Amino acid sequence: MVNLDLINNFKENIMKISNYIFYFFIIIFSSCSNNDSNENTNQIASFDFNVNGISIGGGFTKAQKKSHTIHIGTDRNDTSFLISFDENGHFGKIIYTHREPNGGPSKTFTSFRNFSSNYFDFQLLSYDPIKKRVQAVFNGYLYRDPSNLNSEAKFVNGSFDLPYEEYVPPVANIINQATINGEYWRATNKYQSRDVDEDFHNIVLHSLSDDVFKIMLYFNDATGTAGVNNFSNNDLIKKVQIAKYNASNSTYTFYNCTGTLIITNIWGNCIQGTYSFTGVNPTNSSDIITVDNGKFKLDYDLFN
Repeated sequence: MVNLDLINNFKENIMKISNYIFYFFIIIFSSCSNNDSNENTNQIASFDFNVNGISIGGGFTKAQKKSHTIHIGTDRNDTSFLISFDENGHFGKIIYTHREPNGGPSKTFTSFRNFSSNYFDFQLLSYDPIKKRVQAVFNGYLYRDPSNLNSEAKFVNGSFDLPYEEYVPPVANIINQATINGEYWRATNKYQSRDVDEDFHNIVLHSLSDDVFKIMLYFNDATGTAGVNNFSNNDLIKKVQIAKYNASNSTYTFYNCTGTLIITNIWGNCIQGTYSFTGVNPTNSSDIITVDNGKFKLDYDLFN
């Protein structure tokens, strides 16, 4: 009789253990199913782009992120489409190549580069670094000449809700950041110009965010070397300058700047270093801009 009780107790225990195992696998399976469902949900991608009210589409299924910059489309100067911005929602630029019908010419249109948030409405609705998704809406004019509001223009609008992937470009950690009058500032757009009249090797690298400020780095790509440079406004190269955009007359005020530029490395088509300086409005000596904690690593075009 005792043996029979032991056998029955053993069977009951086995049944309980079996039930526990069964429910355990049900929970695991359910969890996996939910995760799969969430992953599938996260993979849903939408991209909408319209030019002068006509849907262009684009077929983009993901965005890409390098350092602080997120972009959709190819991140090259010859791109047919690009929209870029940073994870804080500061607008970079849009480039769009419009192909005229019936075999007409192709034209490239770009968002206005100066004080861009005043001329183009970009709203970052969601940035999720855990699920790696980004969502935004935008609208505004693109111009044949990104520095000329009177040039030929196209009105664009659109939205996107996309997953993004991170990658390391050939030249990593491109950046220009500083503290301007105590406020953190980081560039989201850049372009370069050369002194074609005096010395082609004298380059100015223009760094902009979507606000009124522009920071310019002056150097010579043929004779530039690492070192400490204490500069004044009269220097042609090895200096940094700040300008402030005035939307009422579409011009910049270039401040007279004195300070220190430290070039830590210059190689290939890249220059790296730090800076700090003070800028004074040339027409109003009480208007002073202080720039501290400047840090840059910038690439440039060797032939343009």
